[in-house]
Amino acid sequence: MIRRSPYLEAVTALRMLLLASCATTSRPAPATTTNSPGSENFCADPPATAAPTLPAALSATPGFTKFSAAVTDPGGKPLVGLTQADFAASTPAGPLPIAWFSESNAVPVTLGILIDTSGSMDRKLDIVRTVMAHFLTRISPCDEFFMFAFSSRPFMLQPLTINHYLVLNRLELLHAFGQTALYDTIMDGLLMVQHGHYTRKALLVLTDGMDNNSQTTLKQVTAAARQHGVPIYVIGIGDPDPHAVLHSFFARNINNKNLDVKALNQLADAAGGRAYIVSLESNGLADAVASIEAQFKPAYTIGLVMPAAATSSPPPATVATTPPPSTATPPSTPATTPLLRLTVPGHPDAVVTTNVISDNPPRP
Repeated sequence: MIRRSPYLEAVTALRMLLLASCATTSRPAPATTTNSPGSENFCADPPATAAPTLPAALSATPGFTKFSAAVTDPGGKPLVGLTQADFAASTPAGPLPIAWFSESNAVPVTLGILIDTSGSMDRKLDIVRTVMAHFLTRISPCDEFFMFAFSSRPFMLQPLTINHYLVLNRLELLHAFGQTALYDTIMDGLLMVQHGHYTRKALLVLTDGMDNNSQTTLKQVTAAARQHGVPIYVIGIGDPDPHAVLHSFFARNINNKNLDVKALNQLADAAGGRAYIVSLESNGLADAVASIEAQFKPAYTIGLVMPAAATSSPPPATVATTPPPSTATPPSTPATTPLLRLTVPGHPDAVVTTNVISDNPPRP
């Protein structure tokens, strides 16, 4: 029996999806802007709409926390048009009333994909290809991409395009060798993303080690991300470095598998991104990419007044499903146990991904 690789299956799925989109006439084409002859047609940024005004008194309430919630079906398709009544919130202490609610439409994004191809990534790139290929089959056809591979220096694999099939094909060019010029590559990505056609811009970085070959410093990269307002979503594949090893000396081993979690968090925190530390021994990489993907889909803003016990150490993100998962779940530490459960009872299979937008300390 011949087994097909998940990567080839994803390539085939994307090809069929593109062919189907060309042949289907039942759905209207997305609004596009007019470009010069021979250039790509990009979807227009949606017109700005006035969001409901959050009452100042509610915003200042102790424990008031705003969450961004993306809701999808099990296949990753976003569920839109939900109302406040469709959601249910609870903590271990019991149900919570929803104090604030608004809906936002998906906004096209210019996304730079930066993939570490240093020597230590050799056995990880097959999984990276598969996960990223599936990501490209699910993302909006309006979204614009470019791709860098990086080892001792950055390599441009795909310039800006909305042809996702071109980006997917470039995944075949990933080849592991050399050291890790992480900061140089992110700086190049921040420069490239400024040429994107959409107002919303972001970088997605996958790496398994520490920077050991850049001329750019961490401070310079975070300052540039903050200046341009470009969130950096970083996925660190491997084990955290428990001793904050100095990059300038000890981290120059190209087979180093430890992650400088402090640096990754600084990159993510510079402009509202997020850092994920994952292992390839589970579905950690796929789950992290799905969480990032949810940031670019239609989202709901939900405000809750959290009790003190539930906000003592709020997680940056939670993923909840309805109905409750099996009790045979692996044990987790209190620091990573989701204290908020947000569900959509009318959609039993819905997947809800939440991120904290802002929060106030609860009343003692």
